[in-house]
Amino acid sequence: MAYNADLALLAGPGLDRGRYRLGALVRGYVASAEVPRVLGLVSLRYAERPGALSLAWWGASCGMGARFGGRSSIWSAELTGELAFERLRMTASDDATGKSEATSQNRFGGRLSINTALALVSHLGIVVGAEATALRPSVAIAVGDGAAGRALPVSYAFSAGLRFSSE
Repeated sequence: MAYNADLALLAGPGLDRGRYRLGALVRGYVASAEVPRVLGLVSLRYAERPGALSLAWWGASCGMGARFGGRSSIWSAELTGELAFERLRMTASDDATGKSEATSQNRFGGRLSINTALALVSHLGIVVGAEATALRPSVAIAVGDGAAGRALPVSYAFSAGLRFSSE
C-alpha cells in the first residue's frame, strides 16, 4: 500500500463577483500494489473571504482517480472525481450600528480535479492543480436591501503546495 498526502493553498472565486476566496486543503491518496494507477482519496478544505460580508467555506470530499506516471517517478499527474460536501457560513457586520448576523448553508455535489506533482527530494515534492466543482443548492446572498452576490452552482479553484510520499 502506498500513500501521498498533499498540503496546499487554494484560491478561486467565492461568489459571482468580488474578491477570490483563499484557503488551504489537505488531501490524502492511497493506492494498492495490485492496481497502482487507481487511487482512493479523501480531502478536507477551508477557505474564506473577509470583509463586511465575511464568508467561510468548510468542505470534505472523497473519491477515486487515476494516476499517470509511476508512484516513484519524478513526475506524475492525477485525474480525480469526488463526492463533495461544503458548509458555507456567511456573516454580515454593520460597523455603524455594531450589529452582526450570521447564517449557514450546506451544499452537496461533485468535483473533478487534475493535479500534477514533481518530486524534489526523496518523499517530498511540489503539487499544483485545478478543479471544477458543482454544488447544489445555489446560494443568493442579500445584505439589507441589496444583493451581495451568489455562490454559483459551478465554480473553479487552483491549488499549489507540497506532496509527502511513502515512496
